Amino acid sequence: PPPFAGSAGVFETHLFGPQDGLYELPMGVQFVGRLRGQVRFSSAEELKRQVARDIEAARRALAEAG
Repeated sequence: PPPFAGSAGVFETHLFGPQDGLYELPMGVQFVGRLRGQVRFSSAEELKRQVARDIEAARRALAEAG
């Protein structure tokens, strides 16, 4: 959703690796960079392909950030 005056921005995160037991734990997120803007997909397959590209781009960004 677009941000409006007085509202916070929204972003989506993805956790790499095992996620068992994380739902009840507090955690923080550090912003490293933006992968892409909001996109509407015409199919679930198109979305899956983009998520795979996003994961690779995120892994590269995290590796570069150290």
